[in-house]
Amino acid sequence: MDDVALVAAVQRGDEEALADLFEECHGWTYSTCLNALRDPDAAQEATARVFEVSVRTRLAGARELRPAMLRLIHDACLEVEQELGKKRWLRRKGEQPPAAPDPKELRLVAWRAAGDLSGPDRILFALSAGAGLTVASIAAAIDAEKPAAVAKRLDAIREHVVADVLAARSLDDCPELRDTLRYSAKEPDDAARKKVHAHVGGRGKTPACPKCAKAYERWPLPALAALLPLTAVPVGLNDVVLDRMERALRAVEDASTDVIPIVDTGSYAVIDAATGVVIDPEPKAAPGGRHAEPAATPATAASAASAA
Repeated sequence: MDDVALVAAVQRGDEEALADLFEECHGWTYSTCLNALRDPDAAQEATARVFEVSVRTRLAGARELRPAMLRLIHDACLEVEQELGKKRWLRRKGEQPPAAPDPKELRLVAWRAAGDLSGPDRILFALSAGAGLTVASIAAAIDAEKPAAVAKRLDAIREHVVADVLAARSLDDCPELRDTLRYSAKEPDDAARKKVHAHVGGRGKTPACPKCAKAYERWPLPALAALLPLTAVPVGLNDVVLDRMERALRAVEDASTDVIPIVDTGSYAVIDAATGVVIDPEPKAAPGGRHAEPAATPATAASAASAA
C-alpha cells in the first residue's frame, strides 16, 4: 500500500491501516522526537501522543503521509517541550556548558549546533531530517496559512548550523577561515558564526571566499539535519504506543455518534495535540459551496461495508 492509499485507508477507519501506519512511521517518529527534545522520556511521550492523535483524528484533511505526520510530530514535540521547559532550566542551573565537539566529527558538530537553537527551532531542525521533504514542503506542512514565515525560520536555522560545520571544516579546507576564527571562542558562538558568514559572503572590501562559498552550497538544510543520529526505538516503547493507540481507538468508537464535521480545504485540519480534537469553530464551505462530509469512523465504515 502506497502512502496516499494508506492515508485514505486511515481516514476510512480501517484498523489494519492504523497498524500499517505504526509500522511505517514509528521508527523515524521516535528518532525525530529524540533529536528534537533531547530527552528519551520526553521523546517516548511525544511519540505516543503522535500516534494517539493520528487515531483520534484519522489524519483528517491530509492527502500525503509524511507531511501529515510531520505536523503531528511538530505539535506533539512543541507541547512536550513546553512541559519540559521549567524542568530543563532547573536541571541546567549550575551545570558547566558541554565541551566543544571534535571538529572532524561533523555529526557531533551538528548536534552541538542544534543544542544552541531555541526549543521550537530545534524541533524544526530535527523535522528537516526525519521527513525527507524540501524546505518548502516542510514549511507548508507546519503552517499551511503562513509557510513563508516557517521557511524564513528554516533558513535562519540553516545559517546557524552551517556556520559551525564550515568552521569545523576550515581546519583542513580553508586556512584563511581558520586564521579568522583563531581568536574566537573555543566553543561556537554567535560572534564566530557571524565571522564565518562574513568570510563566505564577503564584507566591505574583503571579497567572498570562493572555496567556502562552494562548500556552503553543498550543505542545504536537509543535508545538515541528516547529520543528526538515527536512534533505535527503545525496548518496550512499541507496546506502550500500541496500547495508547488501542485506547484511543476504543474512545473514538464509543463516541462515534458525536462525529465532528471536518472541512477539507486542501490543508490540514487544526488539531488539539493534547486531546486529539479537531478544531474547526467556523466551518468554511468546500469548493462548489458544499460542506464536506463528516470523517469516517469505525462504526460508519462498518455500516458502509455491510450495505455494499
